[in-house]
Amino acid sequence: MNKILLPTDYSEVSVKAIDYASKLFGDYGCEFNVVHSFLLSRSGLSRLRKRYKDTKDFRKSEAAAKDEMRKLLRSLLESHKNDPHVYRAYVTAQRIPDSIKQSVLELQCDMVVMATTGASGLKEVFLGSNAVKVIKKIDFCPLLLVPAGYEYVPVKKILFVNDFRRNFEIEELTPLRAMARVTGAKVVLLYVNDGEPFTPIQEGNRVKLLEMFSGIEVEEQQMPMDNFLTDIIEEYSENHGVNMLAMIRNKHHPVYRLLREPVVKRIAFSSAIPFLVMPEVV
Repeated sequence: MNKILLPTDYSEVSVKAIDYASKLFGDYGCEFNVVHSFLLSRSGLSRLRKRYKDTKDFRKSEAAAKDEMRKLLRSLLESHKNDPHVYRAYVTAQRIPDSIKQSVLELQCDMVVMATTGASGLKEVFLGSNAVKVIKKIDFCPLLLVPAGYEYVPVKKILFVNDFRRNFEIEELTPLRAMARVTGAKVVLLYVNDGEPFTPIQEGNRVKLLEMFSGIEVEEQQMPMDNFLTDIIEEYSENHGVNMLAMIRNKHHPVYRLLREPVVKRIAFSSAIPFLVMPEVV
């Protein structure tokens, strides 16, 4: 996990997410690829699609975006001059989800770290609702969504919620295992149930899951399904010092409703902790 994509709209919120990433990976030494998608007016986008890039509006928008990126890069290099990370900068004129997808593929990034709300006054805001579009479009790369204004604290506990009804692939858990190793965090397996004992399949999946976390500290917990799942997760996280939530996006899993747009907004945009969304292996 040494190539990280960091989208930015130059707002304080997005820059704070970049600062979080640099502190999160600490002495690990990452290549941070900072990317900005400068947004044109609808007429500008139309001209762009017609390949009329050499226009006054386009050149003005591009120049302003590059100037802001130079300022940001200088600031990052100065404020993180003692870090082992490498910072690279890119400016694109694509739509935000498309820009992030192309950047991940071309730069072969291992993870995307982005804030979940922005301070931009543009109609087509970079963050916020676009984070949902990114989650839907980037289904092949781990996403770490950082709450707006989140202040870095060392990650001691990562909450992984599931019901053990499915078999996990080791590749699906690679981002979580890597995150636990980089941060030295404990992984908390939270089983939310209706009071019924494990079936043989569930017990088998549980045992296999524990084997996959070999060498990583794991804590198992159970809670009754006596509320909405999102409320249970938020309450548990707040009361037990959880610093990060991790989930696999699996449309066949009961917990997948967390990754449907209305609930993503609730979890990712109102959560007090970062949210690691991991791709499913199919």
